[in-house]
Amino acid sequence: MDADGSGGEEREIESAMHEHADGQPGTFKLYRDYHEQLQLEGGYYVFAAYRIRGRGVEALAHERRPASRLPTLRWHGGGEHRGTEQATIGIVCVRNIGLRLLSHPQSSAVSTHRKSQTRLLS
Repeated sequence: MDADGSGGEEREIESAMHEHADGQPGTFKLYRDYHEQLQLEGGYYVFAAYRIRGRGVEALAHERRPASRLPTLRWHGGGEHRGTEQATIGIVCVRNIGLRLLSHPQSSAVSTHRKSQTRLLS
């Protein structure tokens, strides 16, 4: 786990660029072992979207979500370096982040691809 919340609950902090170099919306990578432990402990994720700005980064939006309230995850290889499987969640699928980025003038990729992500989490 990345950190403990103020009430002692476990949390995992995940960040993603709002769009990749090829213009596609960003994705959050989750790892199965960490996710299952977070669920068992009643923990949550903090998802944050950012963009490169000058020589640093600018946080664009963030959202806290219980680990038990994520869409169905499709686990696959790719997490071998952590000894587990991984899954990805599209940045526009995290409701508050997706909605904030849709209104952000620098988020052309998210706006272009919002129709392909028909279900935002509620």
